Amino acid sequence: MQLRHLSAFVLALTIVAAPAHAQVSDDIVKATAGDWLLAPEDGRPGCRVQLRTNEAIGGYELRQSPSCLGVRTMLMTAIAWRFDQTNGGIAFSGPERETVIGFTEKEDGTYASDGAPGDVLLLIKAPAGVSAVPNARTIFGTWTALQSGGADLCRITFSDQPPPGGEESYALKLEDGCDETLTRLKLASWRIEGLNLMLYGTEGDSFTFAPGDKGTFVADDAKPPLMLVRRDRR
Repeated sequence: MQLRHLSAFVLALTIVAAPAHAQVSDDIVKATAGDWLLAPEDGRPGCRVQLRTNEAIGGYELRQSPSCLGVRTMLMTAIAWRFDQTNGGIAFSGPERETVIGFTEKEDGTYASDGAPGDVLLLIKAPAGVSAVPNARTIFGTWTALQSGGADLCRITFSDQPPPGGEESYALKLEDGCDETLTRLKLASWRIEGLNLMLYGTEGDSFTFAPGDKGTFVADDAKPPLMLVRRDRR
């Protein structure tokens, strides 16, 4: 089940007379539980939290890694998580059932806290080893696309300007001599969606690159699998 549809399920399963943590089915709770990345939207390192299925005061048990205090000191009082029936999101609560921080679901399936730019936290299910959420400013510049065996396929420049006629993405440019694996897609734009770096072609084709080790991005579903490695030094 995709996380972006979680809110609809939660609302459909609400039982008004029940306590907040009992208003959704066990299946929904189990689907939501697990290890999540809690990280600033601007790309700074975050921390891991574990949403558990056992009941706690104000919802279900919440466990945090010690590094979460460096992300937000107020998180030290959060001991439980629950579904927020008001905004269809997730909330962390303290020992008096008070809301410590709330997250609203976004279209890309991530959850975002309220706050001014630079102060927003994202809550997202992420694979082990990923400690930060990609941010556009960390992508701007020149990268090299490699095959899984290490052969260079193309140098790609990720612009900080929108493509012609586009407002919700950025332009990209392939250097001369790029492999047909990439040129045939007529790639022209890119953007961040959740944890993924998305590359789009002018005829509807796309590549999905997920975060890899040491700042790389990997497209495992490409044939052959591809990796993006930064080549400039900013």
